[in-house]
Amino acid sequence: MPSAASQTEAASSHCTAFDNHVRRRLDAARRALELAVQPDCRWFELAELRWKAISSSFCRVDQIDATTEDLTIRSEPVVVLDFVRSANWPAATQWEPAFLRDHHPERQAALSVGEASGEEVLVLLSDMLAYCLDEAPARDATPFYLWDPRFGERAPGLLDGYRAPSDLIPEPDLMALMGSERPPYRWLAVGATGSGCDVHQDPINTCAWNVLVHGWKRWALIHPSLSVEDVWAHDLDDDAATALWFLERLPSIAQKHGARVLVVDQPPGSLLYVPVGWWHATWCLSPVSVAITHNVVTWTRFSSTWEGLMRESGRGVAGLDPTGNAEVGQEDVDPGDLLAKLTAAYGLVDAEQAGRWLSEISRYAADHGLEQPMGMARVASSLMS
Repeated sequence: MPSAASQTEAASSHCTAFDNHVRRRLDAARRALELAVQPDCRWFELAELRWKAISSSFCRVDQIDATTEDLTIRSEPVVVLDFVRSANWPAATQWEPAFLRDHHPERQAALSVGEASGEEVLVLLSDMLAYCLDEAPARDATPFYLWDPRFGERAPGLLDGYRAPSDLIPEPDLMALMGSERPPYRWLAVGATGSGCDVHQDPINTCAWNVLVHGWKRWALIHPSLSVEDVWAHDLDDDAATALWFLERLPSIAQKHGARVLVVDQPPGSLLYVPVGWWHATWCLSPVSVAITHNVVTWTRFSSTWEGLMRESGRGVAGLDPTGNAEVGQEDVDPGDLLAKLTAAYGLVDAEQAGRWLSEISRYAADHGLEQPMGMARVASSLMS
């Protein structure tokens, strides 16, 4: 990976003057988010030196060349190299940072960089890119990180830059059957040097693909079997840089849990697949990184989740009770109980929303000749009657 100094020099070569109007708007956002500023602290270079001293002790995420393999059969994360070029995404040029800042039709869209007092804090996309391409982020204790789940509505022109990797995740996304009721599932991420996301899990029972269109990004990925306490989630203050977790928490996690902790420096143009339940945190390494991520619910995964809900309800699968003895009839299925569990399993609003979604899934399965797991058809039928 290029050095931080060479990346900064490359970025500054096409950087326009940091306009005072831009600075004032960003200062207002910084005050709203209560982000700390350290005017003369080049902390990113020091953090990189600390990382290099410890990085050799970590297990690595596999990286493979461009492929048409179904990634959802994998149980561990994987990086697909050179994805953007092989998929011929328009974003390769349309999302180039200087073009996004100066020429893209959506450059004046207001997008989210966080929340303050329950309200979103928005900045112009062009302002965010100007911030990243200026050297100011390296002096911020907590750089801005644009992370917007509504960019498709706020900046619809950006949707023309990419398409879902259907070769790599061939099963249709069942969440799409929810239509306008669908929970947040796609995010645009624009990060300055040293910014990133704290360790977290994606919406439950979803897998994810993450394409880094421009820049470099460091990932830590931790097996789902580890708990919130194991990964030190929510341990650092909200205004603490994500790099602190990588430097001060991740080494002890890896020492204790070994191969269940993986790291990778994701290169530009690549796709990272994250299986269901994997904890992950990110640390942006370049002056600017631009990425897109989607969460997905496949039929295979949904069927497995449903069978798990049946077991939790005291019902078995394949016609047997949890002990594998007595047969369980369709009349033993409690629709209300199953819908309540489905609501919790996918973080839905309520059982009514879960019921509407389940009805659409059952209809989809019938139309496509898919065998529905035990109890699902009966619950869906009771909702349609």
